[in-house]
Amino acid sequence: MLRRPTTLIWYGLLITVTVTLGLILPSAPGTLQTLNITSNSYRLSIASLILPYALILFLAFYAYNRLQAYAKQLHRTKEGHGFKNIANGTQVLAWGLALTTILTIILDAINTSHPGFTAARVIITNYAILLVPLIGFTYVGRGTRSLNDLAKVRISLLSTRIVVLLFLIIGVFFTHMIINNSHYHQDPYHLSLYWLIMTFIIPYLYAWFIGILSANEIRLYIQAIKGIIYRKALAQLSFGITIVIIGSIVMQFINNQLATENNISLGSAFLAIYIIVVIEALGYGLIAYGARQLKRIEEV
Repeated sequence: MLRRPTTLIWYGLLITVTVTLGLILPSAPGTLQTLNITSNSYRLSIASLILPYALILFLAFYAYNRLQAYAKQLHRTKEGHGFKNIANGTQVLAWGLALTTILTIILDAINTSHPGFTAARVIITNYAILLVPLIGFTYVGRGTRSLNDLAKVRISLLSTRIVVLLFLIIGVFFTHMIINNSHYHQDPYHLSLYWLIMTFIIPYLYAWFIGILSANEIRLYIQAIKGIIYRKALAQLSFGITIVIIGSIVMQFINNQLATENNISLGSAFLAIYIIVVIEALGYGLIAYGARQLKRIEEV
């Protein structure tokens, strides 16, 4: 009987495919023009990003692996279902990080040979990236709500107001940026305003709202349980999920801002990439550490 590939094997395969495609396949002409670099310079840039990308992908896969191991330990307990959903959500985010990168590289290469494919490339890429937080945060939200139901805690009026206020601030700025980009630039999304609002802006806002709410629900669960060491480990997990959510929001703001630029310096592009890498790596690292500590507590 064949054994299922381990998380480490999947990670190795995905990172190998991503790096190979990134170094071999040509980039979209628009990317070279926007960055004002040659094809060789682009490949050198890709090579310099291999290490940070490999790091963040490793931490993402390790984080969901640790969460799944912890959820498996709890499979006979009431909390097991909640942590399993959180682990599944983290797995979606990790795999989504790898698969959307591979998809983007392949679509860019197709666009090189078929310039008329530009609109399809942009639309497919944007929707693929959208699905990752939409599905991932939905799973995480199911898990945190399940834990809150078990602990019999509910978000307070003050917390509700804070969550709604934070969501409205993010939502207004994001909506303004997307509509402004669509109106004043040369159709960067290749969608009408109606479809842009209904199938792009609203799903992102929904995913982020679920994510923000989930982070707050984990905080409430921590307050309701006993055990200082257990609460400390959960706090690490909670903080990590919160940072991953923040990273998702920051990434979309940066991506949509860069999508409308016709001339970006390579230094600015690298700065934006490293900001995202640092945020996401920190988030997944804390999730992995928190899940590992929780598993150790259960083993004692």
